[in-house]
Amino acid sequence: MSWEMRSVRWFAVLSLFFVLVFANSAWAIWVDADGSGQESVNILSTPGSSRSPSVAVNSAGTTYIVWEDTSPGNSEIYLLKWNGNEWVDTDGSGQESMNISKTGGPSEYPSLCLDNSGNPHIAWHD
Repeated sequence: MSWEMRSVRWFAVLSLFFVLVFANSAWAIWVDADGSGQESVNILSTPGSSRSPSVAVNSAGTTYIVWEDTSPGNSEIYLLKWNGNEWVDTDGSGQESMNISKTGGPSEYPSLCLDNSGNPHIAWHD
């Protein structure tokens, strides 16, 4: 897989968790975030380019992912979290608020970190 791949499928690799399995001599398998297989490894399908992902997991096990996407016509910054069942925006009610930059110019190169309470903080170039 090329590092220059321009689709969210590239992020799918980031949403996979490594699991060690001792049954049937299988030492390791890759599964998606829900742990049941690989049926939902694609976080989001968009027509634009998706790139520059940053991932963090807080002490409660909540996984956050931020990336740059060109689907709205210019680069914007998107943020989703894994709620245990699906990827949702930070209010947890769907994906309607995942665009967190919402600027007229290009927003690029996001960086994600978590504070001591496990809350996400994102910086990017705009």
